[in-house]
Amino acid sequence: MNYRKEKKFIIPKDLIKDSELYFRNHKYRFRSLYPKRLVNSLYFDDYNFLSYVDSCSGNPLRTKYRLRWYGNHSSNNDQDISLEIKIKKG
Repeated sequence: MNYRKEKKFIIPKDLIKDSELYFRNHKYRFRSLYPKRLVNSLYFDDYNFLSYVDSCSGNPLRTKYRLRWYGNHSSNNDQDISLEIKIKKG
């Protein structure tokens, strides 16, 4: 299974412009994988807002459920809507 990894860094204010130039000109620079599009997401939670609380508190073990579809709702049919279950472990 393919897991996403994130690394976060604090950039001092006086280096923001330099770091932006560095990433814009880097050979592995960020590129769009998809054309510009409208992304719609509907997240589900319980009556106690447990998913929200887990997310805000940084709980390393959590699950979230969402419906996702792309574009204008009126142009989609039920086949274009995906139920996604995201599980975070650590």
